[in-house]
Order: sequence, then C-alpha cells, then structure tokens
Amino acid sequence: MSTFEIIILALAIIMSLIGVLGTILPILPGMLLCAIPMVTLYFLFPGTISLVTLLTMLCIFAALSVLDYLAPIFLTKWIGGSKKAMWGVTCGILVGLFFMPWGLIIGPLAGGFLGEYWSSRSVHHSVKVAATSFLSFMLTTGLNFITALAMTFITFHAVWEIVLDRY
Repeated sequence: MSTFEIIILALAIIMSLIGVLGTILPILPGMLLCAIPMVTLYFLFPGTISLVTLLTMLCIFAALSVLDYLAPIFLTKWIGGSKKAMWGVTCGILVGLFFMPWGLIIGPLAGGFLGEYWSSRSVHHSVKVAATSFLSFMLTTGLNFITALAMTFITFHAVWEIVLDRY
C-alpha cells in the first residue's frame, strides 16, 4: 500500500468522525464531511462503495440539507403559527447563520417568538410556536446524526475492505 493510499484512508476516517461531531456542533459542516470521504473512496478505490449506495446517501444528504432550513418554517405553519411567525423563523435562520453555532438555535426560536407575538400578542402561543421551531431543529439534527453515522459506517467498511484487499 502506498503512502498516498494510507494518507487518503486516514483522512477518510478522520473526516468521517469529525463529520459525525459536526452534526451535533453546528459550526462544522457535518454531513458534508461525511459525504466527501465516500465520494473520494468511490472514485479512488473503485468497487469499494457501490454507485447505488453512494447515490442513495447523497440523495439523503441533499434532502436533509434542504429539510434543515424548511422544517422550522413548515412546522411553524403546522402548529398554527401566523405568516409573521413563519417569516420570523425564516429571518431567524438567516440571521442565525451569521452567529454560528448558537445562532442556528436561538435565531429560529427568537424569530418565531417575535413574529408570532407581533401577530397574536399572545405570549403563550408565541412560546408554543418558538418551541415548535426548536423541536424541528432537534428533529433535523437527529436525522443528520443518524445519516452521518450511516455514512461513516459505509466509509469505515470501505476502508476495511481496502486494507484487507491490500494485505
């Protein structure tokens, strides 16, 4: 096994592990750090990861990336939040991006609360809308974590197969 191959395999493992952490710590691009090693191993070591597996995981990655931003908005509407609350959640997400990592938690919470309070003048209902926004964040974080674990497992399995193949 060449030095280049050893470095690539070590980086794949390290990136995958950091990616799993990144799904919990919003400052790191967790899912992306788990997807890159899979794509790299697919192209550099043909046959270790199937095309179907790769495309399936990349589709899940893309869907969850969109869901991260849309779930708070749609769940706010589902819970009975007003259009102002949905705009508040949206603005909170956008503003929160500039204050990572806490901005992604506090932004939608504050935006949903302020938007709903502006609309209904009810603190109770505004807290309910803000809590729903927070729950949607927790839901998407959990789904990202599970998907990152699956991607990491696939990467580890591919690395294991490569190491066994070379020795």
